[in-house]
Amino acid sequence: MGKRERTMHLRYINLSPDYEYEKSEHEFRVRFLSNVQFINSYLNGLVKKLNIVTSTYTMLAIILHPSQEGCEEWKCAKSLSVYIRYNKEDIAYLNTLTDLFERFEYYLSLYEKGYRIAIASGYNEIPLDALLQIHEQFRKDGYENKWLWKKKLLREDDIYIFFNVRYSSFDLKMNMIVMDRKKSVVKCVGTVFQMTPFYDYFWSSFRKLLVADDEIVILDFLDHPFMTIDRQKLRNGEICTTLLNEAAIDSMESWQKEIKDITW
Repeated sequence: MGKRERTMHLRYINLSPDYEYEKSEHEFRVRFLSNVQFINSYLNGLVKKLNIVTSTYTMLAIILHPSQEGCEEWKCAKSLSVYIRYNKEDIAYLNTLTDLFERFEYYLSLYEKGYRIAIASGYNEIPLDALLQIHEQFRKDGYENKWLWKKKLLREDDIYIFFNVRYSSFDLKMNMIVMDRKKSVVKCVGTVFQMTPFYDYFWSSFRKLLVADDEIVILDFLDHPFMTIDRQKLRNGEICTTLLNEAAIDSMESWQKEIKDITW
């Protein structure tokens, strides 16, 4: 009886610059790698829903490269790498795009170029029209990747709290909105956390919400307290947070510097 092949589905699309740029174009590589993460995340959230059947890969890795163009499969990583030749003139052109929306459209054009190279190389299972529809949805969403993380009605305090995440080209930020229980009056709004635009750390740090007598506790994936919010001050219309995770505390200064470096 023959071995049955396992069906795979495309679950991830990732645009990034190759490590080849690290020495010659370090600033470009660091900026680009950071600036497109929020689009990668947006696309990944929707591409999973398409149930695109593939032969050997779950990730479509679109990689900018100084000289290489074409496709290469990495079966051990279940990845199809699509290389786009991207030279100094291309980098210089990107640097002229001072308008954010123009820059976002340019990034989308690179994703599309990657899809087309893959299809031209024989990977016809890649549904160009469906992927471009995701691009169109991204445009309709204002080129934004944002979502509601948690909401909670605190009946005893007569308030409703909302935690909204905004994942941008330059940072990943969680904002808190405090409203009356009828959601008709905003009592206060504030940023409770900001970090560099890499989702994995955020995902592992913000997993659960626990309401205690005097505070609201945010737990990480190990159920360790990551942050607390003073409940009494919330009742008075003030957001007061305490960061408990030592690694995050140690990273705050470097995160702020990196956010400044990748913002342009």
